Amino acid sequence: MSKEYIQKIFINLGFNKTEIKIYFYLLKEGEKKARDIGKVMKLYKQQLYRSLKKMEKRNIIRSVGHPAHFSAVSFDNILDFVIKANLEEAKHIIQKKERLLSGWRSLKEKDFSGI
Repeated sequence: MSKEYIQKIFINLGFNKTEIKIYFYLLKEGEKKARDIGKVMKLYKQQLYRSLKKMEKRNIIRSVGHPAHFSAVSFDNILDFVIKANLEEAKHIIQKKERLLSGWRSLKEKDFSGI
């Protein structure tokens, strides 16, 4: 599997190019301070911290200590997280299936009868 293919997976999951570069950097280099990440990635402090915060919230990186050291979560764990989220979304849709179908039927009858 190529790096480009994995990048496409991350883009499909809603990550931007900066976040993907940070993830790959941390995956390769291991635990790093934000300052070190910013120097290597040539990012402004505000942009860096916004990306790190978003990435941490989405569970693709972790931080420990003060000052914080950031590390990448394994790709295996990310896939598990994505699978779990998609399964939960599918369960939610299944639970609402009858209500959705009922709404669709009523919409069909009202709005498409004159076509």
